[in-house]
Amino acid sequence: MTRSATLSRALVVCFLLLCTGCVRHVESHSILINVGSSIDEKLEIARSIATPARLDLLRQEIKARVPGVTDAQLQGLDLRAARSVFKGFDGSSSESVTVTVVVQHDGKFAPEPMIQAAVAILDAEISGR
Repeated sequence: MTRSATLSRALVVCFLLLCTGCVRHVESHSILINVGSSIDEKLEIARSIATPARLDLLRQEIKARVPGVTDAQLQGLDLRAARSVFKGFDGSSSESVTVTVVVQHDGKFAPEPMIQAAVAILDAEISGR
């Protein structure tokens, strides 16, 4: 094998090793906002939850509830507020508002306990409004 072929093969192997380390997994769970008398009020509630300050507090609450969760794992946690419009083939439509708990991770741990804890915490908070 020539030196050029050996070098090319080595570069391909290095590239593949680097790329496999870059794969990110995303897990999520959406919580339907049922409180509030209008879509705008529900959206206001969702937006008040999906804030950087609430996310920081949620990370602390999860750390207290989930044994062994690390700060690095919690950095993959995010909250998103969304308004969705569903249109039927018959022309009907409906709207809903959700808060979505998102965990981005490298696949080296199971994020389900984090998600379950976050959903339990936020469900209680939303129901208590």
